[in-house]
Amino acid sequence: MLASDAYRPDEWHDFFITVGGPAAVLTGLVFVAFLRTVSGTTFYVALIAGSVVLLVGATAGLYIAGLAMVTIGVYSVSGAWLLLVGAYGDERERSPH
Repeated sequence: MLASDAYRPDEWHDFFITVGGPAAVLTGLVFVAFLRTVSGTTFYVALIAGSVVLLVGATAGLYIAGLAMVTIGVYSVSGAWLLLVGAYGDERERSPH
């Protein structure tokens, strides 16, 4: 086998297409998970900051903490909803009818 025959792009095209799609999907999922983690942490910090402001005596802390709690709740509900819908979708694919 000659060194020039070792790599033929036409033979590897389908392999690169097969590997490239899932790699792009996983990259997107990592990006989404990172954004959810950063935003969730930000709202937890806002909740703590709002509580501290409220303890100091300013009423604005109540609004900050309340907004952070509502946003954290939305993230929790959306995550649970996606989990339930995904599990239900898997069960429907497995059922015979």
